[in-house]
Amino acid sequence: MKEIKAEIIEIATKMIEEKIDLLEGCRILVHLQGKLNDPPEAFFILRGIDSETDIFPTSQAERKQWNPEVLARLDKEKDEYISSIKGIMIEACSKIMATGFE
Repeated sequence: MKEIKAEIIEIATKMIEEKIDLLEGCRILVHLQGKLNDPPEAFFILRGIDSETDIFPTSQAERKQWNPEVLARLDKEKDEYISSIKGIMIEACSKIMATGFE
């Protein structure tokens, strides 16, 4: 459990510092949250964002399967969406980190 919490802190920190794609970080945190017994409520925000953005491919393996024109359109939509909720994502990461994940 300690390793999972450390990874959560690492990813949340990278998201706050914008050292990782915010959507990719969100998806990683949602995955890790599933391994916690009692996840902080801030994870609900990230789960909602993950659900709303599941159409957007982030991994290279996923992206290779898309038509380049469609991928460019999706990338633009993703960037616009993430830009509009960036503050909410950063705040959720800060709240998760403040819950005692040292």
